[in-house]
Amino acid sequence: AEERTRLRRALEAVGPNRARLVLVAGEAGLGKSRLVADAMEWARQQGMTVLEGACLPLGETVPYGPFIEMLGADVFLGPEAIDRLRLFRVVADGLADRAGPASLVVVVEDLHWADASTCDLVVFCARVLGAERLVLVGTYRREEVPPSGPLGRLLGELGAAPWVERIDLTAFTPDETAELVAAVRGDDVPGELVHRVHTRSGGNPFFAEELLAMGASVDQLPDTVRGAVLARLARLGPAGRTVAGVLAVAGPRVHPELVVAASGLDPVAVDEAVAGLVANGLVVADEKGFGFRHSLAQEAVAANLGPGERAGVHRRVAELLS
Repeated sequence: AEERTRLRRALEAVGPNRARLVLVAGEAGLGKSRLVADAMEWARQQGMTVLEGACLPLGETVPYGPFIEMLGADVFLGPEAIDRLRLFRVVADGLADRAGPASLVVVVEDLHWADASTCDLVVFCARVLGAERLVLVGTYRREEVPPSGPLGRLLGELGAAPWVERIDLTAFTPDETAELVAAVRGDDVPGELVHRVHTRSGGNPFFAEELLAMGASVDQLPDTVRGAVLARLARLGPAGRTVAGVLAVAGPRVHPELVVAASGLDPVAVDEAVAGLVANGLVVADEKGFGFRHSLAQEAVAANLGPGERAGVHRRVAELLS
């Protein structure tokens, strides 16, 4: 409720010389898109014009993809496209023209997949359209933004700029999970069910809803969650999948030395694999070691191991711990 109020206030504050950039961050499943969709529906009801575009997880990122979606490809194929500054100016003017007399909200989803040119264009529009009734809203998965990547560098450069507002979504508290369970199952729900859903989902609303959709079997692994986890795992190389298998079998927290020994990889390869797992939002690394961000992700990876592979990891871990 607090995040919804903050986002609506940011939209209400739009006006001449009040252009701003609102960045909504959070891990996958925390409700960024739902929050923004709710705000955009409200904005349209207030008479605002809304333009929306999204970055895509393509192997080769398409420059300016969200803006092509909003304005069409012709803008980026004309003579202005040769000169970057002129192109940016044409795009900014095109956005202003789309607004007309109304306030304009420009939404760019999934900035963690954006290339450097798209990130630069977002900031350019937010800065140069200060005389227009404009606000830009960007969403991104916090755990998928390496500091050296395009968005990571941009976030570092923006710092605490007064024209940027950051809204960070966090996992549900037990009480918030209880409210979600009550909304889905009815007011009279046993505390044990709430506890089980919250523990297994880690407070992630998407995971919690998928568990509740299983009916009475909240201890099962939903196919939707399995698919989402394995899709992220598929982005990684063999070393990443090997380390994920070790963590799935030996978790919930595994010491780095045990991961190296059980995986058969050298320490540098393990570090690189863990970095990839962290960047894809699957694993956390802290003073206690490495482990999956959510127990459901651990279950999905463990279930994906073949019987022989799982038995082999079990055996190696047991031998190392004995």
